Amino acid sequence: MSRPCIGGWLAAALILSVATLPAAAIAAARSGPAEGRIVDVASGEPLSDVTISAGDRFVTTARDGRFRLLLPANTTTVTLRRIGYGSLVIDAADLHGEIRMTRAPVVLHSMEVTAEPDASRGLGEGSQLAYGIRSREDISIRATPSLAEALDGAEGVSSSRPGNWGAKAYVRGLGGERVVVMLDGNRVERACNVGMDGGLATIQPDNVERVELLSGPGSTLYGSGNVGGVINVVTRATRDDLPLQGELRASASSAVPGGRLGATLWGHRQRASFTASVDGASFGDQRSPLGTIDASSYRDLTVDLAGSYALSPSHRLDLRTQHYAGRDIGYPGSGNAFIPEEDRSLYALDYGWQRSGRVLDGLTAKVFVQSVDHHMTMSMVKPPSMPGGMTMRSDTDARSQTDIGGGRIQGRFHALPAFTFDAGIEATRWNAEGSRWVERTKSGATTTMELRTWPGVRVTDIGAFVQGGTSSRSWLIGSAGLRLDRVTRSADGYARTSESVASGNVGLRARHASGLYMRSSLGIGYRIPDPTELFGILLRPDGYVYVGNADLTTETSRNAEVTIGYAGRTMQASATAFRNRIEEYIATSVTGDSLSGMPVRRYDNIGAARLTGASGTVAADAASWLRLRGTVSYTEGENLSTGGPLPLVAPLEGSASARLTPWGSWPWVEAEMEAAAEQTRAAVAQGETNTPGFVVWNLRTGTSRGRTSVTLGIENVFDDAYRRHLDPSRLWRPGRNVYARIAQRF
Repeated sequence: MSRPCIGGWLAAALILSVATLPAAAIAAARSGPAEGRIVDVASGEPLSDVTISAGDRFVTTARDGRFRLLLPANTTTVTLRRIGYGSLVIDAADLHGEIRMTRAPVVLHSMEVTAEPDASRGLGEGSQLAYGIRSREDISIRATPSLAEALDGAEGVSSSRPGNWGAKAYVRGLGGERVVVMLDGNRVERACNVGMDGGLATIQPDNVERVELLSGPGSTLYGSGNVGGVINVVTRATRDDLPLQGELRASASSAVPGGRLGATLWGHRQRASFTASVDGASFGDQRSPLGTIDASSYRDLTVDLAGSYALSPSHRLDLRTQHYAGRDIGYPGSGNAFIPEEDRSLYALDYGWQRSGRVLDGLTAKVFVQSVDHHMTMSMVKPPSMPGGMTMRSDTDARSQTDIGGGRIQGRFHALPAFTFDAGIEATRWNAEGSRWVERTKSGATTTMELRTWPGVRVTDIGAFVQGGTSSRSWLIGSAGLRLDRVTRSADGYARTSESVASGNVGLRARHASGLYMRSSLGIGYRIPDPTELFGILLRPDGYVYVGNADLTTETSRNAEVTIGYAGRTMQASATAFRNRIEEYIATSVTGDSLSGMPVRRYDNIGAARLTGASGTVAADAASWLRLRGTVSYTEGENLSTGGPLPLVAPLEGSASARLTPWGSWPWVEAEMEAAAEQTRAAVAQGETNTPGFVVWNLRTGTSRGRTSVTLGIENVFDDAYRRHLDPSRLWRPGRNVYARIAQRF
């Protein structure tokens, strides 16, 4: 029997199993249009710019406080958010008529959105850059062990899977230090000095409420690294309508053998509220259609704690902490690398004051500190065909310790009735220390050397920013932002250096009553060189010694983009074209020198690089029981100094899905296709190879009854062997993966 036939039988069996479930919907579930009006509880005045979200759909209220939102099938709860007001999570059945919101102190844990359905405004009521949301439902229905892979299918986002642990997200061809990763508004820095820790690796997918995605540079609010975009992970919070509630959850999968267990407890009483979550994972070696990927297993445990206390109706304190412990982490994407242990701790204290004055609307302040301890081992053999021409074996033991801390003060101002802006100052300090002990056996002789990969590095970034927008016309919105930073850096044995960096953005958005809209923006972003690029000395599996360059200058980027879209009652669609030019682009080059007989690659500002591309997305309700979605992205990167392609740029990629709810609000069935074209623009000089195209099918189903929700699925239904271009060249994605997830609220 052919593989498509086998896949068809599997799909039919899964659908049949769902069809036998009871066909009664829970009372709180709802689908279809919802209309109403939102007002201030004290004054009764209508509230504009209230974001109302259900799954991946959201709208904002008009000036008269009115809204209309088409709810996805099986919607049980809806979230209402507005800066300066307490967030509401209400039952979908209650989303109608007049809804009242209460003033609350401003605490900016996330990118506050005040936008039309195209989400073209965000980041402190100013930037016109592309903004998107990956909802908790989109994340939880997938079987991915890493949060970065759960972002596959989002417009402009690609992932790299170097094993079961540590998948990395790339936004419009840029990743790593060129994309800011945040956890509840706090920066998350990588631990490993060879880039094995991609920021999202230590965040448990099960404790995520949503992931906010900002594509392109120009955000003045988030500092260094925003040349590619910003990824902010928002963890789950308490609901205001229940004093105490909790959830138990479990999941398991086959091609990535293992699963997760977790629990969350939420509570609030009068002025205080808290959230406590514990999640653990254990996965064995990944199974691809071409065989098991050895040393790709891992275990981890994460504890998230958060508390909030209202000092008064206008003042609020938030305290949150996260502790992550990873053990026995295999990382086959970096040769024979192995991480015996990695520990990360994060502490953050936020203060919010809601003044609600004519000029100053509110003030927020934040301090945070993050500490990461990382231990890695690696064993590799360099054959004579590699640089150096002689067989060599090396065994590496590397340890690093990284601290990052900082704070910010940010105010929201209403200078004029139609002009709102944020202004503030921010300071961030990186401290990094790392050493590698390498034992080398060459021609029968064994030598040991120590490489100080991070020799007491200290980098400080202090910046002042302002970001605002005006809407003097109901159909036209303008925005602008400016940021000025002073960056100092030093390391043991190196001179202290300083530089000033400017960044900012301007944008326009126009909207027609028919639902058509257009937006455009020009943004300037920046990225400080990381400690490895500045001062590192390390040996990588390709046989080269990578040497830092303390004379590197900061990268800057100029991004121009334009979007045309439509936001109607049953369909939303948009298409974006962009061009991002990065000056002083940092890459490695072969110097011709050697260290202990091994060739050297040095980090240099190679000149300029350019990324151009286009992306699009569409979501439509073809019928009351059928929801269609699709995305497509294409990016091309060019090294303008050599004319060659940039590394780690994905080819044409896309996804399409159809969700059916023929039995009412539950159960639902979803079929999804993920595809990529052949990548023929590989950066061969950096070791890349061309990647064949692929088409992969996934099938999922789920139901909710009472307080229990269940998701079942088959990913890679036809058991195809494939890899994405960003994956290590010798690693393949999992084969046919059967998985299940259950969550029980109480």
